[in-house]
Amino acid sequence: MSQNRLYHRFVLLFILLIAFGTISRADSLVSINDLNFHSAFERKTFTAVLNDQSDDYFALFLCADSAINESDYQAYKQKLGKVIEEYEQPSYQKLKSPKFIKQIYKNTHTTFLDKYEELTTFAQIFKTGVYQCVSGSMLYASVFDALGIPYIINELPAHVFLSAYPETYRITVETTNPTMGVVIYDQHFKANFVTYLKENKLISSTEQDTSNLDGLFYKYYMKPETIDRKQLAGLQYYNLAISELQNQNFVQAFHFVEKGYVLHPGKKYAFFLLTSLGDVIDHINVTDKDYARYLGKLCRFQGKTITSDRLIGLFQQLTDRQLNYEGNTGLYDSSFQIVAREVSDSATKNEISFIYHIERGRLLFNQERYSESKPYLEMAYSLKQNNHDAELIFVGSVLSSINSRHMGGEYGERILEECDKYASKYPNLANQIQFERFRILVCLGLMDGYFFNKNVEKAEHYRHRFEGLYEGADKQSLNLYNGIPMPYSTGAAYYFMIGNNKKAKEILKKGLEYVPDDYMLKSRLNALN
Repeated sequence: MSQNRLYHRFVLLFILLIAFGTISRADSLVSINDLNFHSAFERKTFTAVLNDQSDDYFALFLCADSAINESDYQAYKQKLGKVIEEYEQPSYQKLKSPKFIKQIYKNTHTTFLDKYEELTTFAQIFKTGVYQCVSGSMLYASVFDALGIPYIINELPAHVFLSAYPETYRITVETTNPTMGVVIYDQHFKANFVTYLKENKLISSTEQDTSNLDGLFYKYYMKPETIDRKQLAGLQYYNLAISELQNQNFVQAFHFVEKGYVLHPGKKYAFFLLTSLGDVIDHINVTDKDYARYLGKLCRFQGKTITSDRLIGLFQQLTDRQLNYEGNTGLYDSSFQIVAREVSDSATKNEISFIYHIERGRLLFNQERYSESKPYLEMAYSLKQNNHDAELIFVGSVLSSINSRHMGGEYGERILEECDKYASKYPNLANQIQFERFRILVCLGLMDGYFFNKNVEKAEHYRHRFEGLYEGADKQSLNLYNGIPMPYSTGAAYYFMIGNNKKAKEILKKGLEYVPDDYMLKSRLNALN
């Protein structure tokens, strides 16, 4: 695919991407469900060939042009068919293979090919006679297919051509002169390519040490590859992508690259796919409803090329804009679901999930919607139990969602049971001062209430719960001096009223172990003595 100076910059970029791109999960980078078709004819033809339901490559070559429909296809097919009928006449058929190919080449070129231009489509041959090496090769491939002439398609880094009768004559069928737009590879480019081969273990240290730079470069880079008609169709989409990149139509370019990659995948073109996707992400607004879809596709490249930090950083930017700045929770929820589906690395998925849940919960918490915030913040805390911010805001959501004015009786018991479940599930909460202080105060409140209501069994149960929790707690940080005297005083009063002075004294003495200087407990114990 020789390039003139107008496109020189884009061709060099494309070749660099081919040289240095390698993705281990190439087959998972694009699926047919990702594709955006510009016409019903393209969708029908593309999917039929891709799913092996059709071998109409003439239609596949044509459908890349958005202006082509079923009617155009039939007209162009008929036009080509008339020329092919001529080649089936005795005057052609009696020729030996080399002369037969030469006459076909000459007549086809005269009939269809008028002007060479870069990055044109196959359909333009029939519209205006404009062609280039990809579309010209498509034309001759269509003729050879109809006539049953064996051939192979040769792909070079910047050119494509056919070889007819490859097992015998190997007749080269060139539709352009590849030297017209030749790209010169300097020693720096060659050295980088060979270094890439070594770092990715595509060549051994021994081979690198015993071979010269030019020899390795031409062996691994310049050697032609044989491709099929489906891959040839993919090259046309890659050409269309380059044309769109020149016009800075990044989204359209990426859509063309996706279709090219489905037809002609592999490590050579994976980096072109990645770079065009990167252009989209760099230029599309983060608030665009499709931004997450492109970010999700970028997640498929995680590995050597795209790091976990890069993906996490982009999702954080998405969070800052969609959620924290715009406050668009619907869009943000949808964006998270899209991205999360695409992330395959568990560590990266957890990081993105953490960002989503803590920020989603934080927003609700700041709006004083504590009960709604709690599930999000618990999920964030479950993902990072050593994260101080996550711990603090999760505990805050738990405590703030409680109606502190109705802490007695069954409601208080349910609250304590909920907190106990959290403590069992997340052992680190035992060291969280606010959480432990709250649990202890609930126990003291239930102890006080049940002694007052003469339910001694439950009162003693929560007294022992308090004492067990307080035993291993950081007493100085808890600062419960004012919370302990009343429940123990109420307990002593209960036992005094039923005539059990011994038990009353015992409870008062126990309370004084926690608050030795409390006046109320001391005075009541002195009265009993």
